Amino acid sequence: MASTAAPISSTLEGTQSTQATAPKQPPKSVTGSQEPPKQRTETKPKKPAPKATKTSSAAAAASKPNKYLPTDRITFIRQLDLLRGWAAASGPNNKIVSNDEVAKIVKMATSTLSMNNAFYAQSGFLTKADGGYIPAQEVFSFLRNYEWSPESAFTKMAPVLSKTWFAEVLLPKLSFGVLTTDEAIQCLAYACNADPEYRSQLRFLLDYLGNGGIIEWDGAQVRKGAHSVTVTSTAPNTDIVQTPSNPPPATEPPKRGGPTFFGTTEGAVNFNVSVRVDMGEFASWKPERIAAFFNGMAQVLAAKADVEKVGEEPK
Repeated sequence: MASTAAPISSTLEGTQSTQATAPKQPPKSVTGSQEPPKQRTETKPKKPAPKATKTSSAAAAASKPNKYLPTDRITFIRQLDLLRGWAAASGPNNKIVSNDEVAKIVKMATSTLSMNNAFYAQSGFLTKADGGYIPAQEVFSFLRNYEWSPESAFTKMAPVLSKTWFAEVLLPKLSFGVLTTDEAIQCLAYACNADPEYRSQLRFLLDYLGNGGIIEWDGAQVRKGAHSVTVTSTAPNTDIVQTPSNPPPATEPPKRGGPTFFGTTEGAVNFNVSVRVDMGEFASWKPERIAAFFNGMAQVLAAKADVEKVGEEPK
């Protein structure tokens, strides 16, 4: 009996070791074939697509002024120096001048100096030519008068300043009244499609007009200046139909060239004498002096009447 127990024990141990070491088999499909193990794939979250934005170039083009403005990288006083430099470099022969020639005179870098060329050309201060620019005659007058009167020399630029686009914008409005500085700058901004970021450059336009006498600007208010040029028309209005009820204005017949009080004839210089005596002066006069004064006036009037009567007699 003892000899038969040992094989059973060893058999059981072999069976347990076999079960312990047997590898796990993959599950079988319904058809009996083994299915390959499923591979787990990880999906990363997608990043949101960037939102579409307007291009900066298109926005810059929309806000860019449609007129050339003076640069704000050069002070106004130095901008006037540049104009005198152009005239000095051109000389009495009005020769064409390049940026390099002017830069040597005003002691400024060529790249900085050229920033105002487009504004000067559009305003009529300079004329573009092959190889450079030619200053306007008003710029030469500015240069010459600066040696005698630096404070008022820029008023010599008034004729060309009055034709600039910024003068043509403000002068009609100033003819009806005073503008504040903000109102004047807004008028200029609307005219050239400029954003508020160009305010400092628009103020330079007021500096040009103010120093040229086109406007009077005290920093707070803008008025029409003494050198402003108002364009008027003396031509007849041909749009009005001339009818018997609306006849053309009668023209005064030419006066006959007879002698006048001072013996002058037509085409000569006529004198007009006006005497004004204050009542306070009469109070200190003696009666004899007053009588002599009015007696003399009577004699003058009588002589004048006699001379004019002779001139009206038919020949």
